[in-house]
Amino acid sequence: MVKEVQSGLGDDELIRRSIAVWALAFLCLTACGLALFDSKAETVDRLAEIAGLKEGMVMADVGAGDGDWTVELARIAGRSGRILATEVDDDKLSDLRRLAKNFELGNIEVMKGDQQRTGLQSGCCDFIHIRNVYHHFENPPAMLADLGRALKPGGLIGIIDFDTDNHLSTSNVPDIRKNHGVEAGTVVEEVKAQGFELVRRVN
Repeated sequence: MVKEVQSGLGDDELIRRSIAVWALAFLCLTACGLALFDSKAETVDRLAEIAGLKEGMVMADVGAGDGDWTVELARIAGRSGRILATEVDDDKLSDLRRLAKNFELGNIEVMKGDQQRTGLQSGCCDFIHIRNVYHHFENPPAMLADLGRALKPGGLIGIIDFDTDNHLSTSNVPDIRKNHGVEAGTVVEEVKAQGFELVRRVN
């Protein structure tokens, strides 16, 4: 089921609150189990439709991993856009740089982050993509503050994650999470607490 919230409908999932000069906004997209790992091109096209992504935008892929989603976002952004791929692991950073070179994608920039900061410059991003990574944040308030700093006025963060109804190991998740994954309600609660507004939630 997809729940869409539009401006002016008065739904309690649409919160309008100005933060400083502009509102910080985010999308919350969730799926059952591991469905978010399927059909990358189709999924990114759906994300582009939901978030209004288009050619020429500057987008960040936070916790880019093996770079599969980075490449798909680069396809959406086109040559006139830019993709900022961040990772905390040095080996993954090397893999991302190699991937961008192999695909001859001139619109991907790779940068190192950590558990407190993304490595993104202030006010650089039209859209920030966080897929299956939010539940790995050791300090969500610090990371969310840094993500908000990196957004352009009117920018958007898309947080996409899976719920805790799975049998995945908890060995590589932070102590603040009891399970591997995170419930959508927890994401919404934590992100709103840092001054963001929820503009849409899609299950």
